Amino acid sequence: MAIVVILALLMLLWPFIARKSTEVVVTDRRLIAKFGLVSIHSIEIRLSKIESVRVTQGLIGKLFRYGDIVVTGTGSTFDPIRNISHPLPLRNALNEAMELYSPVTPPEGRPPAEPPALRTEKG
Repeated sequence: MAIVVILALLMLLWPFIARKSTEVVVTDRRLIAKFGLVSIHSIEIRLSKIESVRVTQGLIGKLFRYGDIVVTGTGSTFDPIRNISHPLPLRNALNEAMELYSPVTPPEGRPPAEPPALRTEKG
């Protein structure tokens, strides 16, 4: 009986532990994601190597505002970031960073423009 209670408690707490042990950061050069409490798995992708960003949300995910983001890099590599809170704003921030800091070839005879600073919100 005690084993059943411990397993049930672990099943209830596991999503909370998994969410608290996940870190996702979008910088001006890369996307960094770290998962895990005991064993750590990390993903680091340069923004210039990202080809597409997909968000997958089921009905329950939409209700509770969580979902999966799949980042596809050059060479058809893909890295899923599973069960993250508020995946749509993360996708938008990632797309904005990719647009702001993507290398753009200037017209002939013009020097390249300096990229604007990435906006940050304090909350």
